[in-house]
Amino acid sequence: MPPRSRAFVTAISAGLCGLVGLLLGGYGVDLVRLQRPDFEYGTLTTAAIVGGLGWCAGAVVAWRLASDRPQASRADVALLVLGAVVVLSFGVPIARSLRYAANLGPMIDEGSLDEPLLPVISVAYYVDVIVVAITLVGLAASRLVAVGRRTAR
Repeated sequence: MPPRSRAFVTAISAGLCGLVGLLLGGYGVDLVRLQRPDFEYGTLTTAAIVGGLGWCAGAVVAWRLASDRPQASRADVALLVLGAVVVLSFGVPIARSLRYAANLGPMIDEGSLDEPLLPVISVAYYVDVIVVAITLVGLAASRLVAVGRRTAR
């Protein structure tokens, strides 16, 4: 099997780091407070912020470390663009639903639309979705940059 491209490796690494950031943000707040993990508005906010930072850190570090990998293939470009479409198609409705969620289930008690953190949570998830989609499209476009650089020589 040929080695995966720099763009593909970066996307996978960013996704894993984003997942780790999401878990650290979600559970880290409660662990720092030395209490049992609980699902509340502060946890949702922190998970969105730390998850987005984890995605960005994973993308930057992996892009730098994967410099000896080959350029993205057409299949990689198709997967990355498809990933961006999927992230947008699922992420935008989820972020919107968080803004108007009066009840997030039995784990969050006494939820209401007047909760001041609901708009902040929604915006944080919108930002995450946009950053992920732009990163995936940018990684797909790295093939065009590499091809353009090769023809300019």
